[in-house]
Amino acid sequence: MIFLVANVNEIKDAWWLYLIGGFITLFIIGGSLFFARKAYKRSIELNFPKEKIKKTIITSISFSILPSIGIFIGVITMSGLLGIPLPWIRLSILGALH
Repeated sequence: MIFLVANVNEIKDAWWLYLIGGFITLFIIGGSLFFARKAYKRSIELNFPKEKIKKTIITSISFSILPSIGIFIGVITMSGLLGIPLPWIRLSILGALH
């Protein structure tokens, strides 16, 4: 049993978990930027006013940043027991503590 706990402590902060977390985060950000770019191009095609597009972008950014503060607090809370990479991966995908 002690051997098992030692392995868990070594694994929870392993370098390859950080690599997986970085890959997943870049994938999610890349997908978001891909669809944001497509939406921007489509709004230009539909002749939306530039002011309306700018206001929509700013509103979308604020609605994305504010919930991430709670997610970051969740990562910090869970990192004491699980290390940083596992909560980071979980909350990057799900985005909710419950």
